[in-house]
Amino acid sequence: MPTFAAPILSNFMSRPSLFSLELIFCGVWTFAGLSNTSGQSYEWTTFAGTTGGTGFRDGLVGSAQFKGPRAVATDATGNLYLADTDNHTIRKITPSQVVSTLAGKGGKSGIQDGTGSDARFSSPGGLALDAIGNIFVADTGNHTIRRIGPTGVVTTIAGEAGVAGHNDGIGKSARLSSPAAVTLSLNGDLFVADTGNLTIRKITPDGTVSTIAGQAGTRGYVDGPAGIARFRSPKGLATDDAGTLYIADISTIRTISPDGMVTTLAGRSGLFDNVDGIGTAAGFCLPE
Repeated sequence: MPTFAAPILSNFMSRPSLFSLELIFCGVWTFAGLSNTSGQSYEWTTFAGTTGGTGFRDGLVGSAQFKGPRAVATDATGNLYLADTDNHTIRKITPSQVVSTLAGKGGKSGIQDGTGSDARFSSPGGLALDAIGNIFVADTGNHTIRRIGPTGVVTTIAGEAGVAGHNDGIGKSARLSSPAAVTLSLNGDLFVADTGNLTIRKITPDGTVSTIAGQAGTRGYVDGPAGIARFRSPKGLATDDAGTLYIADISTIRTISPDGMVTTLAGRSGLFDNVDGIGTAAGFCLPE
């Protein structure tokens, strides 16, 4: 039965902000002096990857290549981890700015567990790290949740590779559908944006998978108690220290409180635009 550590570092980098995520198409960017409407300034620089094309190459950040990276996370020592989605790999950038492949093989999709380059992923999405060095991966194309241990061993902790479904259960007896994001709570529960099922799932440290909000296969936009709430396309996920979950749901940002109440924090369902404002007066377009 899969287990993982309860304590985590923090959730602020379990998923990148929407602002940064939109920038990691073929490389990793940092920003600090381009004016925006709030008066704050940013300056865009390329942190890792080469502009003008995609590829797969390890090495110093200036010569490394990526292909469609979708998620980043950091550890306590300043290492940056990326889901290099279209290369089907998990990459690592050290504080000395060296890029390496932690797990998977560039350009080779597959389903097998294993160590380092012997493992295979299929379009991995979201990442989350715990305090002892485990990396949890939403392996979107395989419909599974994977774990990379501190020594690089990749195991499947939930779902069956290549088999989409929605049933709850323990470990590989559970089924998911195109999970896109993961985040860890302070007590060690792993939450999953199960995008294909239109639900939010929870995996406890003993490997038990349950559905905490939404109904599998029923698309909609309904706030309220978790059992009657509906989602349109949950893709981004984060949690705070109080246990509130935050969900990027196609054109809105939703929350799930610790008592299971789903509310819309910002944005308007079905309205795709770029409008600043308070709460539902604001507008978003496909936040992840």
